[in-house]
Amino acid sequence: MKNFLSFFLFCLCTYYASSQETSLVRIGGIRPQWIDNPYSIYGKEEFITAVGQGENIDWAMYNAMSSLVGFFGRRIIQIDDDNYIFENAYDHIIGAEITAIWDDAKGTVYALATVNKDTLIDDYTTFAIKDSIIIDDLITMSDEEKNSFNGYARLMEASCVAEDINNYLNILKQAGQTWHTLENVDKYRNEARAILNNIPIQIICENDRYGRIQGAFTKVFSDRGFRTVRNNARYVLSVHFNALPGFNYTLLANLIDRTENDIILYYNTFAKGINENDAISVLEFNISQGFGQEFEDLLISYIPEY
Repeated sequence: MKNFLSFFLFCLCTYYASSQETSLVRIGGIRPQWIDNPYSIYGKEEFITAVGQGENIDWAMYNAMSSLVGFFGRRIIQIDDDNYIFENAYDHIIGAEITAIWDDAKGTVYALATVNKDTLIDDYTTFAIKDSIIIDDLITMSDEEKNSFNGYARLMEASCVAEDINNYLNILKQAGQTWHTLENVDKYRNEARAILNNIPIQIICENDRYGRIQGAFTKVFSDRGFRTVRNNARYVLSVHFNALPGFNYTLLANLIDRTENDIILYYNTFAKGINENDAISVLEFNISQGFGQEFEDLLISYIPEY
């Protein structure tokens, strides 16, 4: 599961608009009891609550929700006047909502954020169980499958899913539910790193007089933890580098899986410079950025969709 940032605002404007129709907002009158004691209307055994205040409805709701997710050890970050993000993809709490707003008509607005414990526990237990099944599927491989790009990618993905589970379990713990011991994220990462030693890459580069092209490809692999060898590798990068008149250069690279007898990555680029050194520098940059990204995309492609 790819980890990514979730925007915070939960469509605050939608909250505001809907609140007018459902009488979520009260203006003036007697100060509601929930401001000082939110559990006076939402029982502590059933709900987790938080109160926020601000100079307007948006700020009151933001502060209330920020306080609620903070209970779970989370944090909301302001990036500018209008946008907020969660610290990570799990910093929002599913089921959390604004259930009351009071404007004291004197310049301060209060908001109440709540989440039902039973619903939260049901949801996050389900997420954790589903992800545990995904991990079992990811790490179930033959030795031949494991000692490959496929095996490496699957184990690295397993470590990411394990982090997801630990986030869910932390939320469950804060809600009073102990479901399972934490996943050992490092176990999967260490297994993935061990695989790197079993899947070296051989680079064969034609017409590379100074070794700079091979060096650029070597760096792409080494930066990602892979090592290169001179021969007897399952994976071979075959590079054809040609010089044309006027300091023009073309480059074609095929990454071959010898076990499967298949070209698994095809890459080509070109460069033109004011002299030979300048043109090769352009190729080095292209390899670092272009081939580097395509190689990462290749590894990601081995991860099953769930």
